[in-house]
Amino acid sequence: MARNLKAPVVVSPVFVNGTAFLSAFGARGEHCVAVASSPDVAGFRSRFAREKVILKHRGAGGEFVEWLLSRRDLDGALVIPTGDEALGELDARRDEVEARFRVSIPPRRACEVALDKSKLAQVCTENNIPIPRTAVAEVGGGRDAAALAGEVGSFPIVVKPSMGEDFHRLHRAKLLKAETLEQLSGMLADCGSHGFSVILQELLPGEGTGAYSAYITRGGEIAGEYSSRRIGLFPPRAGVGYFEVAEHIPEILTYGRRLIRAVGYRGALVNIDFKFDARAGGWRLLDLNARSWRQITLATLAGVPVFDMLLADYAGKPVPKGGRIRYGCYWLHLKDALTIMRGFRKDAPPLRQYARMLASPFVLALWHPADPMPFLSDVAPMVLRRFRKSAPIPHLPEI
Repeated sequence: MARNLKAPVVVSPVFVNGTAFLSAFGARGEHCVAVASSPDVAGFRSRFAREKVILKHRGAGGEFVEWLLSRRDLDGALVIPTGDEALGELDARRDEVEARFRVSIPPRRACEVALDKSKLAQVCTENNIPIPRTAVAEVGGGRDAAALAGEVGSFPIVVKPSMGEDFHRLHRAKLLKAETLEQLSGMLADCGSHGFSVILQELLPGEGTGAYSAYITRGGEIAGEYSSRRIGLFPPRAGVGYFEVAEHIPEILTYGRRLIRAVGYRGALVNIDFKFDARAGGWRLLDLNARSWRQITLATLAGVPVFDMLLADYAGKPVPKGGRIRYGCYWLHLKDALTIMRGFRKDAPPLRQYARMLASPFVLALWHPADPMPFLSDVAPMVLRRFRKSAPIPHLPEI
């Protein structure tokens, strides 16, 4: 077990996966600094959040790096971004931050491809990695909605930001779905008025989504990897995974490794999203996350000790290797599962899926035996509402 970095660990933000870092590293004796934009985050309930820092978003971005560079007492800290916004800030000013901190982000090319979906689509096309049919709508590009829709194919069409945090704040969603040409024209006009370049993609039929997850050492070696299938999404059909099983999917493993090689990935965790195309009978790559994933505690249960790998790598110690993967283990975010059961019952997984989980090794999001408060504070309000007749309070899932 890797320990004793002798410098703080800074984690931003501290939602679900960020809290997992606080619990795992804090239990290993590391001094953890938790950073978020709101006090109402799970990570601030962690007993291992030795310092809690709230950075309000001011519109232009850059708050995290500005704060980090102002903290001379944190020089030498290991910095772990757990969201795309923090990743983008660190990448944009990597020369400054890497001069003073150990920053767990991949090289600039990998960050560029992860943060810009149009560049990801290009890399996938060049490296024979299947993706949904895609068209790029640049701001001021001059291509009308009909021409772009013709390139993608039939409706419905998914509209995603090429680079997404401001898009997410405005629309409170990761993507938009256009059912008609009129809807698509309106969405493109709205995105153009806000300066958002977007990509258009066909909406693949079926519900099957999966992921490739790994830790890639600073030397570029895959220290451990596994594939998984997402059983439940929140919001349904277009959200983030709240119920997942480690499952051996050779196609996902092949394409994940291929993308890693193509962008020269190293020195960070990686998570790559896929969707199964029921028409063609194969997996299509959707997204590259150059950071940790929401279901990161599933990795340890599956036999990939990602926390020890990262700590050892950035402490200059031998990186432990992942053993034989324990496929068939589960991860569940209980709060989202309860929300789905109450407010979106027709979209809930069948009860037999939960029965399989209970008969298998499983881990609950935010749960750590040495750090129970994040889990309890996350679930308690939902459990209390479960016994009342009030309508469910919708929420956007956090990473």
